[in-house]
Amino acid sequence: METIDLKGLSLSEVRKKMDRGQTNDFTTNTNTSTWQIIKRNVFTLFNTLNFVIAVALAAVQAWSNMIFFAVICFNAITGIMTEMRAKRMIDKLNLMSRELVTVIRDGEKDAIPPEKLVLGDLMLLSSGEQIPSDAEVMSGIAEANEAMLTGESDLVLKEVGDELLSGSYIASGQVYARVKRVGANNYANKLMMEAKTLKPINSRILYNLAKISSFTGKIIIPFGLALFFEALLIKMLPIKDSVVNSSTALLGMLPKGIALLTVTSLLTAVIKLGMRKVLVQEMYSVETLARVDTLCLDKTGTITQGKMTVEALHSLSDHFSEQTIQVILSAYMQYSEDTNPTAQAIRKAYGELEHAYTAENIIPFSSDRKWGAMHLSNLG
Repeated sequence: METIDLKGLSLSEVRKKMDRGQTNDFTTNTNTSTWQIIKRNVFTLFNTLNFVIAVALAAVQAWSNMIFFAVICFNAITGIMTEMRAKRMIDKLNLMSRELVTVIRDGEKDAIPPEKLVLGDLMLLSSGEQIPSDAEVMSGIAEANEAMLTGESDLVLKEVGDELLSGSYIASGQVYARVKRVGANNYANKLMMEAKTLKPINSRILYNLAKISSFTGKIIIPFGLALFFEALLIKMLPIKDSVVNSSTALLGMLPKGIALLTVTSLLTAVIKLGMRKVLVQEMYSVETLARVDTLCLDKTGTITQGKMTVEALHSLSDHFSEQTIQVILSAYMQYSEDTNPTAQAIRKAYGELEHAYTAENIIPFSSDRKWGAMHLSNLG
């Protein structure tokens, strides 16, 4: 192993880099805000025209003629709910964990959150840990799992001078690495920003509905005033009847039926896609999907958490109960120093259970042997 200076950055150097903004603190704001979603679905020309008619009817207390406004509210609410669901799912999209990182500062080891890293920090990365920031290997040898970034499951050997990409994991070995990129410049963060960016809508349905509403909006106001004054001044009808008669004619000019059928069909498609775990950012994205005739697929691994989780425990023998096996696993994890993903998952699930075992003759797990072992008292 190459000898390097293991003092790392001094505290004064860390403070200077923090003052210059060279930290790993990074938050994405590329997706649509809640206000933008509400504004896009509520404050449209189509809704405005219907709202004006509804206000006129409410002013003369013609409540029975305002049922049409329920259609407008349904259209707006379903659009908002669909996009809010997509927003929540996108906000959860994260390639980076928040586990503490071991750094060397002033020759001392310290565990800090990944957002506290600064440019030039010296990190100590061991098996099972995620690489929090793009770095260069300064000492040691390790194998990195870059499946989250590249989709390739083969481990990549990392030696002195090689680059470690944020978002990947150390599968085996231990290295000292110096941070070379932080924040938005990290490879994983660039991937997340691209995934979270909302693309412009390319919908013929939306375009034609807006075109109809624009045309209707240009003629509906003068036409509505003409109908109102005709009923009021020529036919000598009361104000309430004049408003109701003119509103009825105007409502027939606004394509509420088309809007309702369009939203209902798109919402049905969004619900079905949601049941199949498909993320739909916009209801009108379904229209784009309907025009797809070629779908290119690659193996999974790019947008995953990269960690193992204990889902269930299945015993191969009736000699031990499930509770006993959990206690044995707890004892094994408490005496073992293994940090591979499997050990971390078992330790998280059962590592805090109490037991009466003592251990000796501990053999660490090896990926070459494919096993680890220890002798537990009164068990074997």
